[in-house]
Amino acid sequence: MFSFLRKIIFPLIIAVTALAISGSAATFSVIGLSKLFAGAATAVIIMTGTLEASKLVVASLLHQYWSSLNKLLKVYLTLAVLVLIMITSMGIYGYLSAAYQETANKEGITQKELAIYDSKIENYKNQKSTREETANSVQERITQLNEGINNIEYSWVDRDGAGDQRELLSTQLELANEEYLRVSNDISKLDSTILALENERFETEISSDVAAELGPLKYISKISGWDMDKTVNILILIIVFVFDPLAICLVLAANFAFGQAFPKKRENIYGEKVVITQSPIVELETDPEDLPDLGEKKRNLEAEITQINQSIEQIKKSNFASSEMNSKIQELQKQKQSLTKLFKQRKNDDDLTITY
Repeated sequence: MFSFLRKIIFPLIIAVTALAISGSAATFSVIGLSKLFAGAATAVIIMTGTLEASKLVVASLLHQYWSSLNKLLKVYLTLAVLVLIMITSMGIYGYLSAAYQETANKEGITQKELAIYDSKIENYKNQKSTREETANSVQERITQLNEGINNIEYSWVDRDGAGDQRELLSTQLELANEEYLRVSNDISKLDSTILALENERFETEISSDVAAELGPLKYISKISGWDMDKTVNILILIIVFVFDPLAICLVLAANFAFGQAFPKKRENIYGEKVVITQSPIVELETDPEDLPDLGEKKRNLEAEITQINQSIEQIKKSNFASSEMNSKIQELQKQKQSLTKLFKQRKNDDDLTITY
């Protein structure tokens, strides 16, 4: 079971992960580049979409056929993949920076609205302070008028116009009371207006989602000591550095995993499937002149000739095409003739051997 997971499931997981990351990187890159070139958004989407797909194909091509490709072609395709990674990263950077800028603009609008509320509240508070000073002044005048009225001496005769003076003070007191009442009503209205503005400001502040979106960034900015723009720029660069290069690396890893799970095979001269290694074994024809003497004496030539005959019979019974069958049989016949010649030569040498 574990071998099955390692052979099939794990390479499949790598491939799906690579495609998911590559697809998301391509999507963000296409959207970001279309925003950078908004005048030709449709053309940019088509162009960058095809480039993103070709990037994955070229990366797989380089991995699969690296040893077979021309050097100039390998250099160009490698540079093309690196440039496409840079283009994708630029698109992702544009997408993320545009998203942050949109949120920052919302925050700016919210801050301006809050500043307007603060300005209005401050203005009304200043008016209230002025009204309170006026009320205090009127209150002091009312107190003085009451004291003046109480200090007037009454007599049964009008002496020195005391009655007229009292009447005048009473009239002034009545006007002062009316003014105090009016000022008090103004202060109450200002209090109501200030309270309403503060409630509106609070509603505006809590109804905005900008604080929740920028909250973590503000926290990181406070910890690092950087301003908000620098903090966001560094975070975006970190994401860009990991995103598309990781996608390409996973594509190469998926190719490697599937290559390990399903290695390439070929047929040998006996029709058997053998795995192609990194340094394939080159099968050479048997040439009696190239064989060392000691090796010739140790080899069992009769067994090798018998094995070749069996291989020929197996090939004749197989389902190979006639041309392929004849080619394999001819090759085995050549090896058989060489071994037969060597066997006869060895037999002649043995017959000439003199035993004392």
